Amino acid sequence: MSMTRLRSTLPFPADPQRTVCFSGYRIGKMPGVTEGCDPDEVQRVVRKRCMWIVERLCERGYDTFVSGMATGFDL
Repeated sequence: MSMTRLRSTLPFPADPQRTVCFSGYRIGKMPGVTEGCDPDEVQRVVRKRCMWIVERLCERGYDTFVSGMATGFDL
């Protein structure tokens, strides 16, 4: 998505230079997830890693995080 389009679609003012968009897989379709994996454990690991990434991005000045709200990672 272009920065111009991003700016026009958000319901609040956001600086495109400090905005990060996230998207991802459904838990069952994530690369490396195999039959018999505990989906709750996979979700815990993904959440922990995402929190670490968001904290590092905040330290670098990013302050707006956007998700498509699709089923899976986005939610």
